[in-house]
Amino acid sequence: MVCSGSNSTYTVSIPSKASVQWSKSNNLTQESSTSNGTSYTVGYGSSGSGHVTATIKNSQGQTFLTRTTSFWVGKTRIDNIQISNDGGGMSGTWCMFSTGNTFNINYQSEGNTTFQSYLKTMGGNIVESFTGSSGESYYNPSSPGFYIFETQATNTCGTTDVFRTFVEFRDCSQMMLTFSPNPTTGETTLSIEQSEPEQTVLKSASAGEAFDSKAEWDMEIYSPAQVLKEKKTKSTYL
Repeated sequence: MVCSGSNSTYTVSIPSKASVQWSKSNNLTQESSTSNGTSYTVGYGSSGSGHVTATIKNSQGQTFLTRTTSFWVGKTRIDNIQISNDGGGMSGTWCMFSTGNTFNINYQSEGNTTFQSYLKTMGGNIVESFTGSSGESYYNPSSPGFYIFETQATNTCGTTDVFRTFVEFRDCSQMMLTFSPNPTTGETTLSIEQSEPEQTVLKSASAGEAFDSKAEWDMEIYSPAQVLKEKKTKSTYL
């Protein structure tokens, strides 16, 4: 790894009458006076993947050996932060009163890289902190809204600037449906269709008939921890 303010030297051994020509990636600076000695020194130019290549030629100028060393240059590069909730099936969104609110930091670096991240209100107040490049949030806001997720990464070359993204908390309960019996002893198909007039009814694919609006049905609402929150019995369209 090559860091800002430091140099790195690479050396090859070559046979007599052979010659060497060095080359480097564009994000490195050449610190050696020449590029054809047995040692070659490079310095930091900009962060990213870097490499140094030694091309060895015989006395007739023909290449018979090439050696490349690849390494990371500079501080960690954070590409993006993925915010998602698998249960809600949405990207960039976390669900209120729900588990499965996860984040994943996509980055490039070398060696040991650590992270310090925070979930903040739009006013900048910290409501939750995290370590690691991925994890799960257990914060539960009282109402929907936007928050800021920010992170910094540290490797041998130092700590990055703050990287931020927005997180929207939503009430995802309107986007989920549970039906009974579950599990079933056979196969159950559930569909929501339009009837006449335009009302949404529950229909059994196996029976091929619309749900009887005069029949009683039970509705049970559970929390993510499978605690019964509400139960209703009613005779109406769903």
